[in-house]
Amino acid sequence: MSNDRPNFRGHYSLTNKRHVRRRDLQQWRFPRGIDRSLSSSRGPMPAVGFSHPKEDRFKHPCNLRETLVSSKTDLLNIAEEKIAVRFSGKMGQKKKIELTKLAKEKGLKVLN
Repeated sequence: MSNDRPNFRGHYSLTNKRHVRRRDLQQWRFPRGIDRSLSSSRGPMPAVGFSHPKEDRFKHPCNLRETLVSSKTDLLNIAEEKIAVRFSGKMGQKKKIELTKLAKEKGLKVLN
């Protein structure tokens, strides 16, 4: 993944500083209205060319594609080597331990 893409956050006026900590306002929102300042000193504005290359999109930070697994058959159907496995949250501890052993035998990386 490239590190040259800036971290886009919302542009806030000085009166709205108390809202900056809200989690939903940490994501990029296009500034609309008269109360939201658009000054470039508050951070970069996104443009068309800032997306990652297509082959790098939707990857885990360990540079592997992520797959959700909820059963043994899901794990056995994985044919590629460049895949990281994430177990379903609805799965119990006993089944998760069994599938972790099977994933290690196949040489897959387990994320959780």
